[in-house]
Amino acid sequence: MEKPLNLRERFSKTSIQVIVNMVNIHLTPEHPEYSGGSWHIEGRLDEHICATSRYYYNNENITDSHLAFRTKVATDGPVERDFEQDDNDGVCYLFDVTRDGPGTQKIGQVATTQGRLLAFPNVMQHQVQPFKLVDAPKPGHRKILALFLVDPF
Repeated sequence: MEKPLNLRERFSKTSIQVIVNMVNIHLTPEHPEYSGGSWHIEGRLDEHICATSRYYYNNENITDSHLAFRTKVATDGPVERDFEQDDNDGVCYLFDVTRDGPGTQKIGQVATTQGRLLAFPNVMQHQVQPFKLVDAPKPGHRKILALFLVDPF
């Protein structure tokens, strides 16, 4: 039987670095909507962030929202090959890519409900989807604790 991983033992001579980020998105009657974020991975390449986690610890008076994911795909892959009767449209539909597009494939999205913890590798681009106030005359917010694991190797 394989011995369980002991992080203190494994990294006793080095260390694990975690970057902590608190994110608060406040909505008001004057600004009742959040239009969503841009597609991105966390940090700069020289920061070597290898994984991201987000804990949605407080949502108040906001509609449901999601965190969407996509990943890079080779642009010389399936859509460049010949298929029966040149069925590139079917292949694009099947793999959710566009011919001559940005070279990314949508993976899906996860609801960002209060109390949810998400963790994912930092090679996956993600995008906060739009949300707005439920009761427009009252303010609302989303509060997130984000942790970025720096590659220990």
